[in-house]
Amino acid sequence: MQELPEINSKKLLGMPVYSIQEGLHLGQIKSLILDAKEQCVAALLIERKRFNREERVLPFPAVDGVGEDAVTIEKAALLERKGVNSQYMKALKHPLYLIGAKAFTIGGKTLGKVEEYRLRRQDGLLSALILHVPGLFKESILVERQDIITIAPHTVMLRDSAVANAVAVVNPLFSGMENAAGLVKDKAANLKNSTLETTKKLSANWEDRINKRKIQGDSPVDEEEDKKIEAEAKESGLPHGPTPQAHTAADICTPGHSVLDQALPESDGQPREQRGE
Repeated sequence: MQELPEINSKKLLGMPVYSIQEGLHLGQIKSLILDAKEQCVAALLIERKRFNREERVLPFPAVDGVGEDAVTIEKAALLERKGVNSQYMKALKHPLYLIGAKAFTIGGKTLGKVEEYRLRRQDGLLSALILHVPGLFKESILVERQDIITIAPHTVMLRDSAVANAVAVVNPLFSGMENAAGLVKDKAANLKNSTLETTKKLSANWEDRINKRKIQGDSPVDEEEDKKIEAEAKESGLPHGPTPQAHTAADICTPGHSVLDQALPESDGQPREQRGE
């Protein structure tokens, strides 16, 4: 199990605790017991669900290892009953819930609300606060320990230097949305290019086929090819169907079929003879 140099408070919640000597599952971490004066996590409250057993207190110095999936201690006897050790009685009766506390600077500037905090693995000291900044995009900033003055149930006091020293924290939700939007944009561009290439190809096939029909005339093979191209055009949304044929020189000069034999339009509703032309 790889130990973590710094631990996120929310990650600890619900994490299972095991004893090394007995190999027992001792329960899950229910909450963190904070010491406001020392600005540290003094102990962990362990919830034991089996057989309705009462909760136990695990002093943070007794923690042997903290990994990605579990917390380990040397032996089960290190767990203490609630109310036995006076060191934690006050903290248990009046727990300090740091999440949701408002963070102010000495100069009276509001930086946001505490949404998470980090603690050092070796001694449980708070190493940083993650504050939610009010706004449309739900930005978060990280404030280091050197800028923290006081922690209380509803308030955190910070030095004025916290404003300049704060580091922006990337929101995984919006980061994922940006990645998804970029992926959709790339797919749309690829689809557009593919559609343009298909359209150009089908248009070229239609033009070549029309020219071939003018020169050679139709045949059964040509008709089958026309049907194939027309089906492709339907699938691609291109115009399809019989193509109007233009008048050629042969059409104009052939007796009985010349366009010159067609009746001329009448003017003013009177034949040419009545107009004296």
